[in-house]
Amino acid sequence: MSHFLRIANLQMINVMNENIFICVLSVFCLILVFFLFLEKRNSKGIIHAVIFSLYTLPLYYLMFFRGAGGAAFTWWFYLLVITVVHIISLIITIFQICKKIKNIDSESKNLRMKSKQQIFFLTKSDIIKMMSIVERKIPIDYVLMGAFKDEVIRRENAISKFTELGRTIYSNWISLDNRYMIQPINNEVNCRIVKQRDGSYHYIIDLSSNPKGVELSTGGVYEKAEKVLIAGRVAVFTDSSREAMQIYKEILKAMNECFTKRNYVFVSEDALDLLQKGWRLTYSYNAPCEYDFKLA
Repeated sequence: MSHFLRIANLQMINVMNENIFICVLSVFCLILVFFLFLEKRNSKGIIHAVIFSLYTLPLYYLMFFRGAGGAAFTWWFYLLVITVVHIISLIITIFQICKKIKNIDSESKNLRMKSKQQIFFLTKSDIIKMMSIVERKIPIDYVLMGAFKDEVIRRENAISKFTELGRTIYSNWISLDNRYMIQPINNEVNCRIVKQRDGSYHYIIDLSSNPKGVELSTGGVYEKAEKVLIAGRVAVFTDSSREAMQIYKEILKAMNECFTKRNYVFVSEDALDLLQKGWRLTYSYNAPCEYDFKLA
């Protein structure tokens, strides 16, 4: 009789250990789900929380209350497999989020090391207003920056003549479209010619070949999502020419005259109005919302 009691006790201990193990796994899974909410990935967090509830609630019920005749082990095994798969999925998701954040921070850090810059959140009309003040004070023109397949320079004497101004297809403020080099009017524009693997050439217009230029990256309304305004910036190399530094200073003066500086960022009344209406004012659409511009 005592032999059977010992066996029964051992079986009970094994069952308790198994139950504790699966409960620990479930708690760990919940911690990973909670981490998504901490990183402001609320939509992903809600999805994973719902998935967690859909399989844990019925399987725990079946395991504890409908587990007679060895069925409990079957439900335990199903719960183990699904939980492990869910944990792996969460770890992959969290790794991708952390990788994106790291890349964004690295790009921003590298950019700050190379240039002086001022970040802003402005609409198309705001940029036209700001640059109209500068245009009246000093003679400047604008050259579209980027890599082009032919040596054709897009050049205008007023920022308002660029119809694509104020919108962007790129998700972060280090964007590749709507980048303009502001320089003394009629100044020579230098192109870097880079040969491609297929034998063709790209003609690159940037500040590295034009020491009298200042970069104006306008950012703007993000066209691939709703209610998102991407930050812009004005930047100049720290060892730029006297002409470039003068242009840069005049732009900063116009910003101070027209807009408010909050948290080291210039923001217009129109942009603040969008913020009040639920828009994101962000440096990167893919970054967590906690990194967005917010009023203190």
